[in-house]
Amino acid sequence: MRETSIGRLETMQSNARRVNKKEKSAKSGKKPKEKPKKKKKSKKGKKTRSFFPETWLWVIEQIKFCSGRRGVETYAIEVLGYEGSYDLIMIPSVSVTSVLKRPELIAKKSFIKTRTYFPETWIWTLFSFGNDGVSEEALNLPDTVTEWVGSAVCVHPSKGVGISNIASIVTFKEFFVDLTLPPSAKRGEIFPVKISIFNYLKESLPIRVILESPDAKFEILADSGETLGTGERTSCVPEEDKTVFSIRIRAKEVGDVNISVKAIVEANSVSDCGSGAVQQNNDHLIKPIRVSYEGFLKEETQSKYVCTEDLENSADALEIWNVKAPDSIVPDSARGFVAVVGDLMGPTLEYLDASNQNTANIANKAIEFMEKVDPNDLSISKGWLKSKQLENGCFESVGKVLHKGMKGGLSGSDSPSLLTSFVLISLIEAGESSSSTAVSEALFCINAAKPTTNPYSLAVKAYALALANSPDTQAALDQLLKLAKTSAGSLYWELPAQYGKYLKLQKSSKGVAVETASYAILALLTFAPNSSASTVDYLPQVRLIIKWINTQRNGQGGFISTQDTIIALQALAAFEKTVSQGPVDLTVLVTMGDVENSFTVNEQNKLLQQSVPFPVVPTSITFDIVGQGCVLLQSVLRYNVPQAEGSEAFSLKVTTKTEPDKGCKTKRIEVCSSYLLPDKKSNMAIIEIDLVSGYIPEKANLKQIIGYGTGLFKRYEVDGSKVTIYVDEFSPEVICVSLRILREIDVENPKPGTVKVYDYYKPEYVVSETYTLPPTTECLDEGEVFTSFEGEIINAVEGGGEQPAETTTTTVNLDEALAAFDEAIV
Repeated sequence: MRETSIGRLETMQSNARRVNKKEKSAKSGKKPKEKPKKKKKSKKGKKTRSFFPETWLWVIEQIKFCSGRRGVETYAIEVLGYEGSYDLIMIPSVSVTSVLKRPELIAKKSFIKTRTYFPETWIWTLFSFGNDGVSEEALNLPDTVTEWVGSAVCVHPSKGVGISNIASIVTFKEFFVDLTLPPSAKRGEIFPVKISIFNYLKESLPIRVILESPDAKFEILADSGETLGTGERTSCVPEEDKTVFSIRIRAKEVGDVNISVKAIVEANSVSDCGSGAVQQNNDHLIKPIRVSYEGFLKEETQSKYVCTEDLENSADALEIWNVKAPDSIVPDSARGFVAVVGDLMGPTLEYLDASNQNTANIANKAIEFMEKVDPNDLSISKGWLKSKQLENGCFESVGKVLHKGMKGGLSGSDSPSLLTSFVLISLIEAGESSSSTAVSEALFCINAAKPTTNPYSLAVKAYALALANSPDTQAALDQLLKLAKTSAGSLYWELPAQYGKYLKLQKSSKGVAVETASYAILALLTFAPNSSASTVDYLPQVRLIIKWINTQRNGQGGFISTQDTIIALQALAAFEKTVSQGPVDLTVLVTMGDVENSFTVNEQNKLLQQSVPFPVVPTSITFDIVGQGCVLLQSVLRYNVPQAEGSEAFSLKVTTKTEPDKGCKTKRIEVCSSYLLPDKKSNMAIIEIDLVSGYIPEKANLKQIIGYGTGLFKRYEVDGSKVTIYVDEFSPEVICVSLRILREIDVENPKPGTVKVYDYYKPEYVVSETYTLPPTTECLDEGEVFTSFEGEIINAVEGGGEQPAETTTTTVNLDEALAAFDEAIV
């Protein structure tokens, strides 16, 4: 269901029962019995009817959708209050009958129900139907005052897909309060909270408004300056009208900062303003705003996969972790947490806990759903891949490969062999028989390639050979293991540096190292169970690689980039499935200074990531483990730095300017970047622009930048104040993108915005810059005159001189140009 504009649901009295009785009497030929006339009562004590509202009972808490009956579509709404319930039955296009179960509730004192749930979309749920095609579900209505419009899509095994007619439901209040907030803000910024009071009644309302901080995370300021003020206001809201207040606040804390607003009808709060005697006399809502630190986010993690068996055999040991942030960081921005999880897939499935789905059964279902793919789609894809196989068994490179490593970018000359290994892996994982002609010819291509000592190429080749049950697999694995490094009870590979003269890039890519280790795990696990010719037990090496790969985890459940995270998760899942670790039943004691926290990890909660924040930074962390099983320990330190480091991979220049308009609300950000490394082409790259608070991107301009996605700019995403643009690739030629942004809310003391450009597959190749915007008062100069001719702005020069040689023309609306001219000559 989606939200539409605010509407009203008009109630009507139903005469259905009376009509039915008349119809029955007519069919039987009998006249309906007349009710005996009652004696007239004296006027004394007679109740005068004076309450005739057009709408009534707008306190809807739960809604039930029911099936049609005899061709008439019906909806049943159950309304739950604090002290009882109401039932409403709505029959669209016929009538609405209201039944009040407990009328005594009307006379009781009204309550304030806090509105906190404001989703943009609602009811994304799967329902299973029986043979009668009927389903009934109780749902809570969101707190938004609006009309919800939606439909159902039904799937039947033999009758196909069907789409229902559109249905709608309106949530409405005769008087309510609403908030207008910026998408996000930074700590220390001052911005206005715009409070709108809507009055749909036919009388004025004396209103008292109270703005509060439920968790004391912001300060309320006076109308000007930085002195503290009050969050209370009073006003007379005219009938069928609205009133808007603006109260300045300053964010003190980061995170989701809740803003609470109450609007109360008080008869004596404003003089000469209605009676104040209304049924619904209050409204209360709480909305959050995301407040962040200024500067650039940095993250440092420490991770360790520990098994109690290794601790008992002295094959492993627990260390003391020291957590400390650098000196030159944004003040008070150091924060973090310690996490404990009993399954290697636990950090990745952390979202299950966030959505209250933290059971092992649901996690297993999620993994099962991800593994389900349409067999027909797989068959079509396999057929297309095999059609690109050449006579020598290698596969043709078609189109553009966004990740250069997949073309052999690391090893150079063996590009056809490496690409063929990737295709062979895809075919066999999709169900291709290892004895098929396509597989045999692909193996010929791989084995015919020149020998390589590059660990990445060897690991991919070994996995392809293992899947194909090739007799050359063990030789490839032994060659790969000879190149491995051993350190602190772990096994890993160092790849050769590509750019020797670039000091910051001499270390090999961490993402490629994670991929190499992941393919090695998959190759070793695939070969060991399937080969009777194997004379070596590779499980000890697999465990050591698993220990190393977990040290490379980030704080969000992944690793370095999307590419290596996907392969690493596949390897970890294969390890959990193939190698039995035994049941988990242990207790982990985490000590940070004087603070101790105990975590219980067992089979029921091993997929749940349990965490506790740092009490202070710097701190030292010690662990004590009692019980049996394996557990993943992790500490995540985050902090912000005011200035980013330079880059040897990309150049970056950011400029800003004011776009002329009446309200001086439009700015333009131009981001220019190029690729500096010797290979002259980057992988797919990202431009990430964090807007100055109070500004939003102009969507039409973003769509114009992307176009149909056939140029360099492929797509864009907007998340709060962050705009992300995907770039096909960067080259030594400077590429610029110019983004229009609009000021939605005036923010005082705005912090600088940030721009970051980085390689999607090698995020360590990154460059960042801060930027500021011109003053909000920088608009047209008084001496600058604009005239209009066929929709173009022409810069007129004082004194009637000639036009400059370089003149910029911009197409604008004719009325806007004339208005600018009128303002200039006044």
